[in-house]
Amino acid sequence: MDGEEKDIYSQEYYMDLIPFSDSAKSATIDLIVESFYQLGLIYKEELKDFSEAVNAFETLLSCLSKNKYEPLSYYQLYASYKLLNNDSNAQEYVQN
Repeated sequence: MDGEEKDIYSQEYYMDLIPFSDSAKSATIDLIVESFYQLGLIYKEELKDFSEAVNAFETLLSCLSKNKYEPLSYYQLYASYKLLNNDSNAQEYVQN
């Protein structure tokens, strides 16, 4: 920053945060994709909350399909459903 403090209550502060250019929008989408994938991994690997892991990975695939984590997300969904002892849903992701 240039040393001046920005007013977080001003409209300009928030307008500066909105990505308007194509490259900024793309970077924002990449950040969201990365965040959802990492969220799913945290739920699955660290917190052992397999249902929430499934929610994160399914949200990633449904809202932001054709992303760099698509194949890995399918695998994580398969593994999470296996951990939930839900073989029918796990098999659904083997087909993808």
